[in-house]
Amino acid sequence: PNIVDGTHRVVSAFDATHDPQNGCDISVIVEKIRESEDTRVKYVIWDKRIFSSSAVGGVAAWEWRDYSGANPHSKHCHISVLSSKTKYDDEASWTIS
Repeated sequence: PNIVDGTHRVVSAFDATHDPQNGCDISVIVEKIRESEDTRVKYVIWDKRIFSSSAVGGVAAWEWRDYSGANPHSKHCHISVLSSKTKYDDEASWTIS
């Protein structure tokens, strides 16, 4: 938890396992999130790629770029939301249908 909200510590990220045989195809899910440009998203890492909701290093917002971190995130994705309470506490549905 990197956010302090009063007396609570908040985790603003989520990892989801890629398991298409059981209905969780992360490739489809992260692409739907990217296409939706959901205002809660800070960045998403999946399969050696990353996109962010803001431009980074000359790459436009919402565009994939290479990711070379120690964990390639090839068996799960990492979804990070913005640290604003209005973003991390937003209970609206995600557009991934």
